[in-house]
Amino acid sequence: MIGAGNALVRFDLQNFIDTYVMPWGINIVLALVIYVIGKIVVKVLVSVFGKIMAKSKYDDMLIDFLKSIVNAILMLFVIVASLDQLGVDTTSLVAILGAAGLAIG
Repeated sequence: MIGAGNALVRFDLQNFIDTYVMPWGINIVLALVIYVIGKIVVKVLVSVFGKIMAKSKYDDMLIDFLKSIVNAILMLFVIVASLDQLGVDTTSLVAILGAAGLAIG
C-alpha cells in the first residue's frame, strides 16, 4: 500500500528540468539581459540628450522634463522587448500605448 502512494508522488526531475526549467530559464535570463543592457543604453542616451539640450541654452526645468519623457519612452521600448522575449503577446500592449500617445498628444 505504501509503495503505491510513492508512485503517485514520484517526481521525474530530469523531465521537469528539460520541459520547464531549461526553456523558461533561458528566456528569463535573456529577458533580464535585454532589460539590463537596455537600461544602460537608455541611461547613456538620456545623458547625451541632456548634454545636447544644455548646450542649446534651454531652461534647466525644461531639460529635466524632456529628459524624463525621453527616459520613459525609451524604457517602455526596453520593457516591451523584455516581455516579448518572455513570450508575452505585446501587440495589444503596443496598441494601447499608441492609443494613449495619440490621446495625450
